Amino acid sequence: MEQKITKDNILKDFRNQILRSIVLLLVGIMTGYLMLMLVYLLPVERMQENMLKSVDILTQEQEYHKVIPGYNSTQLDNYTDSWMIGNAIYENVLPIWKRALTCMSADYGNGPLNGLARYLMEPGGGYK
Repeated sequence: MEQKITKDNILKDFRNQILRSIVLLLVGIMTGYLMLMLVYLLPVERMQENMLKSVDILTQEQEYHKVIPGYNSTQLDNYTDSWMIGNAIYENVLPIWKRALTCMSADYGNGPLNGLARYLMEPGGGYK
């Protein structure tokens, strides 16, 4: 049996599509948030120990080191890497739900790379 295409059917299908899209978006947001909270439950001590071994190399290279001078395609982005690593290893006293929302990291006012290095060398400093 064929269903007639009417204005009411089209509007009903449109509303259903919008509703499904909103539900899917909300489920995706909640899933992402819950996964981020799980990540912030990981202990940071071993990550800090491993980063402490690499901090000399990062500070020598600085934010935008080129592996082969003069070739932009060999440029490393230590700025962004330091910011993300700083978020991951920062020991925070906030509740887990708030840590997942704020993504705090060590901040000494000299950019994420220098802040990360100083945090690893002098724990207990500022935060952002």
